[in-house]
Amino acid sequence: VSFGIDIGVEAAYDLAAMVANEVPAQTPLALVSVTGYDASYRVENLVQNTQSRCNSVAMGSQEGFSLADQAITAASRQGTWVLLKNVHLAPSWLGQLEKKLQTLNAHRNFRLFLTMEANPSIPVNILRQSRIVMSEPPPGIKSNLLDSLRSIPSARLSQGPAEKVRL
Repeated sequence: VSFGIDIGVEAAYDLAAMVANEVPAQTPLALVSVTGYDASYRVENLVQNTQSRCNSVAMGSQEGFSLADQAITAASRQGTWVLLKNVHLAPSWLGQLEKKLQTLNAHRNFRLFLTMEANPSIPVNILRQSRIVMSEPPPGIKSNLLDSLRSIPSARLSQGPAEKVRL
């Protein structure tokens, strides 16, 4: 708080506001994380909270490449979302994706989310084209539990047994 602001608060981001107000349809949202941490749950929670339609594809296989291409083409026409998980496993395909995004005439509600581990094999141009959000797990067990509990919608917590509300 030495500089007049709480850096912990400044470091937090609101993915929903970012998607709704800041990132245009042509710009992928890249959730980059440390090795072993998967930030895709943030997108999945956002999909549940906003009731958006999202097609999720796990990358890393030849089948994943064709599914991702089909999902992006369909979603860009319909105005839905696509979540591509672990794109660091497909660096050569990311070069093709970069070219595809430049020629894509996307619906204004279309959004493309890429989750990846920080990796030097990721093409620089796809990173330049994307809005990058760095994600890392909070240190310690207590911080991890609090982070997990914060990701659960309050409406879901208020349902069910009383123990869930107390938690």
